[in-house]
Amino acid sequence: RRACLGVGTLVLIIRNATVVLLPWLVVLFAEQRRADCRMLPRWTIAAVGMAVLVLLNFACFHAMWGYWVFRTYGDEGFTGGLAGIAGVLFSARHGLFVFHPWYAVLLVLNIVALFRFADLRWLAVTTLIAFVLLWVLNGTWWCWWFGAGFGNRAFIELLPPLTFGAALAVQRLQPALTARNRVLMFAGAGLLVVFNLYLWAGYLLQGYPADGQHTLTELYLLWR
Repeated sequence: RRACLGVGTLVLIIRNATVVLLPWLVVLFAEQRRADCRMLPRWTIAAVGMAVLVLLNFACFHAMWGYWVFRTYGDEGFTGGLAGIAGVLFSARHGLFVFHPWYAVLLVLNIVALFRFADLRWLAVTTLIAFVLLWVLNGTWWCWWFGAGFGNRAFIELLPPLTFGAALAVQRLQPALTARNRVLMFAGAGLLVVFNLYLWAGYLLQGYPADGQHTLTELYLLWR
């Protein structure tokens, strides 16, 4: 639990939007027994430490801006609307699944964990909730394509929960897989890695515009 508070604090400080990961962290670090009353002093110390770190973060903002502020983006806001919610996943302009199909695979495996493995249900539920909340936050942000970096950087924080849940699902599914299915699974994973490296090489070599102003053909075939 103390580890959960510490990691939760860092998540909140690094990027406010990733507060959506806190339910997953609670499930991940939760003990399988009722809380002992003797744990209360330790909880209190951990909570005080968390509060100190958060206050230091706001103190740094105050030193930079000259007044207390929670959000430092000025007149920027959540104006992306439905177009941004769709685009952040499916647009040629840094759409998550367009650049990184791995995320879709991880998402499907977490859905499998939710419906097939009762002991993984809460972990899968909190992972999927975090994905949906971050999807909405990122998609409604005015700059839902998030600049001119490679692919979509706004979902990186979701990789640990998505990967953890997917790995557990694969571990449970693996004994029932035939040799052929295992080969196909490894081959598919390899192709997805090669595909991402291909797009990354195109980004480094300027095979397509970094700002996302390109079509799917220009992106996938590296035609400008």
